[in-house]
Amino acid sequence: MKRNLIFACLSCLCAALLSSCAPKAEDPLLCGTAQFANPETDFAVNYLPVGDIYQAKVIELKVDSTGHYEFDMDLPDGPVDVDIYVDAQLFGAHLEKGKTARLDFRQNADGEVECIFGGDNADVSQAVSDGAQTTDLFSMQGMDYAEAKATTDQRHQKAMASAQAIKDKDLRDYYTRLEEARYTGICLRLLGDRAAEEHCKETDFPEYAQLISTIDPNSDIDYMAMNSILWIMSQPKTPQPGFKGDYSAFCIELMDLTDSLITNKKLRKQMAYAVPQQFYGYGDHETGKEAFWARYQEFAKDYPEYIEAFKGEYEKVVRNMDGQPVPDIQLEVFVHGALCVSYSGLCYASQHCFGRSANRGECAQFCRMKFSLIDADGREVVNDRYLLSLKDMYQSDHLQ
Repeated sequence: MKRNLIFACLSCLCAALLSSCAPKAEDPLLCGTAQFANPETDFAVNYLPVGDIYQAKVIELKVDSTGHYEFDMDLPDGPVDVDIYVDAQLFGAHLEKGKTARLDFRQNADGEVECIFGGDNADVSQAVSDGAQTTDLFSMQGMDYAEAKATTDQRHQKAMASAQAIKDKDLRDYYTRLEEARYTGICLRLLGDRAAEEHCKETDFPEYAQLISTIDPNSDIDYMAMNSILWIMSQPKTPQPGFKGDYSAFCIELMDLTDSLITNKKLRKQMAYAVPQQFYGYGDHETGKEAFWARYQEFAKDYPEYIEAFKGEYEKVVRNMDGQPVPDIQLEVFVHGALCVSYSGLCYASQHCFGRSANRGECAQFCRMKFSLIDADGREVVNDRYLLSLKDMYQSDHLQ
């Protein structure tokens, strides 16, 4: 009996040792639960895999039958902050190798989504989330400047409190400085919207120059807050042309200023992509095309992939200007869905609500958002559905 008991104990001990030595799957970087009333709720994570804003990725988060979700990714050298979208609401999380952040989402009685932070670095994820909400301009669409500024101030105070509550001193200092920089950036963007509303220039407001003066374009903090790009775009003496104007002189000055003033490698790379976007996306493409392209090739010599990417735009302009015929190529035709609720080219909703004319290529596309339908007696008929977006017209059976 005693011998059998010893053998049994040894067997249990060996099993435990073997179990502890067996390889285990690493815990995910992010997990939690998600309880949404609407099963069609958009739920996704947005992140920069290599810290480059032009390589941002959006990955849908899948909620299983038990209400749980997980997310993993290959981290770069250090931790990564990610944005998490739940429909139009924005949250954030701090991800670090070997640790698991836990975010549990649920809807309150008013239908708004709330988040409970847990797991590793919960205090940091809370600060990241509150900081992301400070810069959430999309949620302030339809507000005038005074209302948007008041909303931003409230969010900023909350984010600063979260940042200063982080236990780790180095992280506390970093996120406090980042939140201060983000607040500067959002205030500048709101002034830009105010200038558009009042049909004037941003520089007409005294606070604009004061805010710009606080930005160090070469600091990583201002780069992460997306303030560095605001600073460099404010420096040219050449007036920024309007849509389809001559952007060649403005863009060449931008490149000259970047070469002489910018040492931050991330910002230099960003400008190598942003400058041709300005020229080919907003300019008339034709005026000053040779001078711009010659200067750009020298400016972006460290980023041949960008030169190659925009080479086609330059060559297309040259072909069109030289009058060469369009080559005989096969065209692919498709049947689109999500039709505009109004007659194409005759919709005034975006212009009326946001001052952005759909008839001039600036549609805010808020008809793609979810709405609730309230009847004349104030009763909610439909909750949080795509009421202004028509269902896709599936026409594959009719293609010839």
